[in-house]
Amino acid sequence: MDMESFILNNRGIDNDNDLPRELLESIYEGVKKEPIISGRDHFNFLESIDKSIIGKKFNLMEPWRMLVMSTKMQEVVDKTVKPLPDKHFRHIFLFNDILVITKQIQIKGKATTKGTKERSISTCCYQFRSHLHIGHFKAESFATQWHP
Repeated sequence: MDMESFILNNRGIDNDNDLPRELLESIYEGVKKEPIISGRDHFNFLESIDKSIIGKKFNLMEPWRMLVMSTKMQEVVDKTVKPLPDKHFRHIFLFNDILVITKQIQIKGKATTKGTKERSISTCCYQFRSHLHIGHFKAESFATQWHP
């Protein structure tokens, strides 16, 4: 859009009055010099999480859904047994209405770029394990010699 089109598009925006031409020219030049680029909104972020979870059976893409936190936790299979140090880790996504339990996995593949050799790549994604609606689950607190 050129400056004249910008000025014409902004006629009457101040209670049916025009803003001073110098102000509109200044705004136009400022945006032309340094464009306004919107950042990722929560829906874009939600979409990237949704694409990274493999095998889910529900729709994560809801306009009201917001990510509250995400963390890595160790699943306690039997609280009377000492856990193995690298076993049963789960990645938890807590949204405002749902808790999603996943397992982080690596997907290996091959990639090439124009003019280069094929190379191995590894992509991180999450395998769906379970989900719980926030209003429908009960958490249990416990402590043992292995789980203080």
